[in-house]
Amino acid sequence: MKSLKESINPQLIEYIENDIFPLYNRNEEAHGINHIKTVIRRSLEIAKGYNVNLNIVYTIAAYHDIGHYIDSAKHEIISAQIFMEDKKIKDIVNRPPIQDLSFIKMKDDLEEVMKKLPKKNQKKLSHN
Repeated sequence: MKSLKESINPQLIEYIENDIFPLYNRNEEAHGINHIKTVIRRSLEIAKGYNVNLNIVYTIAAYHDIGHYIDSAKHEIISAQIFMEDKKIKDIVNRPPIQDLSFIKMKDDLEEVMKKLPKKNQKKLSHN
């Protein structure tokens, strides 16, 4: 039987570990890399009991606090913006074996939410 991490696309893991994890050094310790790794581990443990895409669970957990250093009160919105503007993650999820409509649907849903935000919250925050 595969471990949870073996069920996640290795390209996705490599990108997040090499390019996204280091960005958490900008956050204070409570929202730093140790916190993110704990959230990822716990999220995957919870997800194993459900019929969900583990690539999505892993990615959402990895990005969820990435914008905390910018504005802790609005970090959920900022983190979503950073995710939405990440061109590399789009390249990874749009090629096999991840290429999956549920991931694309999640991104489309997030884009709709982002459009409804006040313009001041829609500024570019990409790390690329």
